[in-house]
Amino acid sequence: KVHKHITNLSNLDNVTLTFHSITNEADIYLELSRGAADLVGAEQAGYMVLEGDEFVHTFPATGLDLDATSRIRFPREQILNLYDTSHRRAYVNNEDISASPMADVDRTLKVRNLALVWVRSKGQITGAIRLANKRSGGFAAEDIQPLAILANNVSVALDNARLYTDLRRQMQQIKDAQEQLIQAAKLVAIGELSSNVAHELNNPLTTVLGYIDLMMEEKEEHGDLLQDLNTMKLECLRAKQIIRQLLEFARKRPLERKTMDIRNTLINVIELASIQTRGTNIEIKTDFEGDMMISGDENQLKQVFINIISNAFHAMGNHGILDISTKTSEDGTRITFKDNGPGIKENDIKRLFEPFFSTKDEKGTGIGLSVSYKIIREHNGSIEVESTPGKGATFTVVLPKS
Repeated sequence: KVHKHITNLSNLDNVTLTFHSITNEADIYLELSRGAADLVGAEQAGYMVLEGDEFVHTFPATGLDLDATSRIRFPREQILNLYDTSHRRAYVNNEDISASPMADVDRTLKVRNLALVWVRSKGQITGAIRLANKRSGGFAAEDIQPLAILANNVSVALDNARLYTDLRRQMQQIKDAQEQLIQAAKLVAIGELSSNVAHELNNPLTTVLGYIDLMMEEKEEHGDLLQDLNTMKLECLRAKQIIRQLLEFARKRPLERKTMDIRNTLINVIELASIQTRGTNIEIKTDFEGDMMISGDENQLKQVFINIISNAFHAMGNHGILDISTKTSEDGTRITFKDNGPGIKENDIKRLFEPFFSTKDEKGTGIGLSVSYKIIREHNGSIEVESTPGKGATFTVVLPKS
């Protein structure tokens, strides 16, 4: 008996030490089920946790597959009643399983004997270690004692795992906020630079265009020269368009907010953008919820949506499907644009909202999405992109509720 007791204590120590080095709840459930089954020689072992109004069995477990664990679920009041009637001590049934409050489930799982060892956190029951079918005899007091110690340790381990998960989430939020601050500072600096450069280039470019027009009037009889001058004019006009975009990017315009139904705004934008799909096999599908009121600058938000839709059309080429949907969530109104184009490389996604970065080679200026990012941030919203190469891209704009 002494030898067996020492062995059990050693096994218990190994299991509890393992608990406190794990930061993932599923791994804790696995180690708990294995350790508990080994400690008392049970065929079935696992953890039941309180979720809302039910106690449900977690997975992984020992001696139970996913389907079996999914059947083990009981109303909260039923388990609390069992907790009270057992005087808050472990519930043990070695004789009449048919009289158990869990008889229907126990019969399905071919349970011969059963033990529930309660797990508490801050004085409240939060779960139970469930063991069934002890290989030799029934569950005895000497089995329950180490399991009670195990229950105390698993409670602490689960609390630590949840704290760790919450800490990681908060650290990620801080990291995201820092990246947004860096991006915002970068946009301000580049905006000031863009404004200065644009003004410096605009004046000489206007002069060059003026001389080109004069030369074209004087050289009407020289066809080849006139063609070259026309090419020069077109390129100068393209440069002026880029300058206008630079000035638009740098301009600090106050938001003209009003209460608006984002659904109507999207419908207007889609009608306008549909002109680009003529002569192509591009299809736009929509899935809008009911009235979705927000407070925003409609013209600036239209610019954002047109930029995203135009990029999707360019990515898909002459055929594809663009799904546009809206949904209300806790963080606000979500507008999703999902295309089935070639997708975006992971390295490009990280730079997608940087000014002057473009995946369109010589066809893009790299300003459209930067301006869009700036507009959404001024609305206290967010814009995100997800993509897998070969499987399209999804842009999600989140705007605060009105």
